[in-house]
Amino acid sequence: MLQQAAAFPALIALTNDGPLVAAIDAVYNAAIAHADDRDHFLTDAHAALR
Repeated sequence: MLQQAAAFPALIALTNDGPLVAAIDAVYNAAIAHADDRDHFLTDAHAALR
């Protein structure tokens, strides 16, 4: 599967009316799109919030 195609649900998640739900869904779907590298993605995302 193409990583770009797997990332599409992250963009769709951003249309959710609840900002917190949209953010959580977007990060979740982006992590799924990173497949085996998702742990690194989540570590980097967490570090970016500090």
